[in-house]
Amino acid sequence: MMQPVMNTMILKVFLWSGVVLVAKRGPFAYDGLISFWFAVFVFFGWMVVMTVTTFQAVSREEGRES
Repeated sequence: MMQPVMNTMILKVFLWSGVVLVAKRGPFAYDGLISFWFAVFVFFGWMVVMTVTTFQAVSREEGRES
C-alpha cells in the first residue's frame, strides 16, 4: 500500500491560519494584537512539520530502494 508523501498533519497545522485572513476586527484582525505572533508561530510550525515529514518521506524512499 502506497503511503502519502506528506500526511494530514500539514492540513491540521494550517487550519487555523485562515482566521487572520477573514477577521475584520478584534485581536485576530490584520492589525490586531494576536495576528502577528499567530502568523509567526504558524510559519515556524509549518517549518517544523515540513522538515519532519520530508525527512520521513526520504527515509521511506531509502528503505524501498534497499
